[in-house]
Amino acid sequence: MENFGNDKVTALASGVLVGATSIVITDSTNWPAVNFRIRVDNELMLVTNKGAGSQTTWSVTRGIEGTVASEHLAGAAVYQVFTLGGFEQRLSELLADVPKVITVSSATSIFGDSNIANANIAPPSTIVSGSISGIFSNSHIGWWNELMDSAGMVGFDIVSYHAVAGAGVQSVIDNQLPAILAAPSSVALGRVLVNNFGTLTEQDSVYAAMAKMKVLLDALSAGKDLVVIESVNPVYQSGSASPRLRAGEFEAINAALAQLCSTYRNVKFNDTYSAIVDPASNVRDALPNTLNTVDGIHYVSNGAYLAGYKSFYNMKDKFKLYRYKTKGSNLLPAWAGTGGNKTEGSGTITGTPPAGWNCQVVSGSASVVLTTQSPDRIRATITNSGGSDSLVGFYLTTPSYTALSALLTAGDTIQGSFGYMHKGGTLLKRIAAAIRFNFSGLGTNAPFVSAMTQQPTNEPTIVYPQKAMGGVRKTPPVVIPPSFNSVDFFITCQVGPSTGAVVLDIYNPELYKLT
Repeated sequence: MENFGNDKVTALASGVLVGATSIVITDSTNWPAVNFRIRVDNELMLVTNKGAGSQTTWSVTRGIEGTVASEHLAGAAVYQVFTLGGFEQRLSELLADVPKVITVSSATSIFGDSNIANANIAPPSTIVSGSISGIFSNSHIGWWNELMDSAGMVGFDIVSYHAVAGAGVQSVIDNQLPAILAAPSSVALGRVLVNNFGTLTEQDSVYAAMAKMKVLLDALSAGKDLVVIESVNPVYQSGSASPRLRAGEFEAINAALAQLCSTYRNVKFNDTYSAIVDPASNVRDALPNTLNTVDGIHYVSNGAYLAGYKSFYNMKDKFKLYRYKTKGSNLLPAWAGTGGNKTEGSGTITGTPPAGWNCQVVSGSASVVLTTQSPDRIRATITNSGGSDSLVGFYLTTPSYTALSALLTAGDTIQGSFGYMHKGGTLLKRIAAAIRFNFSGLGTNAPFVSAMTQQPTNEPTIVYPQKAMGGVRKTPPVVIPPSFNSVDFFITCQVGPSTGAVVLDIYNPELYKLT
């Protein structure tokens, strides 16, 4: 290892010939441990061994860093020096000690409402009332997680949400940072800053905003094992009711933010800006149909999809997550068989759902045909000949499956998932997993904890991209709150109008505890 000292000087006890590989000095008291660099006359040397005993016979590498080995007389001064070569060597040693890939627990806190939904969100463990339907709406993290799953990697397990609409960096520091640091998470993932440069809240210069970001990152990098900070996205100002006037500065802002993040060992900058910006726009506007047309900031489905894929490829070699809790056994009844219920609404359902489950045409006039494909796989052939989208769902609720009620208690951490494969191209607009807790007096306002569900309002008519063969949908982990009456687990899909059919295979639905 390269070492340094302060203003050390001694002298040669005897002369040194050109070809010598050792020198004898008069005094080695308080000189640094090897390796270190010295200058004798105009020659630089690297000391690699100080010898035994009095350590006055030093092994040296002669004529380093472009200098020439030469003869030196007894009594010549020997100076310890700090050189460019020494600095570069020490820097390379330090960088070699830094892990190329950070490995941390998957327990993650998300902050910034543009990462979650267009709403104020409470952490799942504190949800006791109110409607927060769609708290994972159109978040790119759902797509990012699905890609990590499909690549055999561990995705983010969202254990807390922290968001207040319109908050700038200072507001996050004052109001959200304490809760983020207190959350039982190893990762903090957030997007901030957009409200520091627009028509909202903190009207900052780039310098002032970066000063605030440094305060935030100092605290997060010290309190979490990994921090992922996302770029300021372009805004959809040409189609938005509340345009952000400084969108043209966002590339410079992101460059400054990336540079700031690079000064921390455990902070990673994730560029989603380049996935969303319209290359044909002179004002660096967002691509059409990627952001909410009311506020111009929050993702709609296309935007979440693009940003999720971009995030996966940006970050897949930057960190590795391991599961923060152990997955328990499946608490749900066997998926195959019959005995369930159906609620046809304005549609039709042929066949009988599995025991304990209810198949429902929630909206629209879809025609659903159910057939069992294997012990863990049900096929739903869905035709929607109406003039609008149709929402079809399977759900299991603890009152209708009493065995599940006995297995779940307040304070348990649970997660739901299912696999799917489909044919029907773009007719399948959405497919999602959701958990809902029901409380006395809330009725239909019971909160959902869901993944990649439809945002309740302001959603344009667009095609929701799907992988050709399917994937796995998971809910975030959620802590069962106190005083709940029942738990519902939902599998939902949205099908566009067409004379064709969507053939959807759903398999291996699971609801399990994490311990």
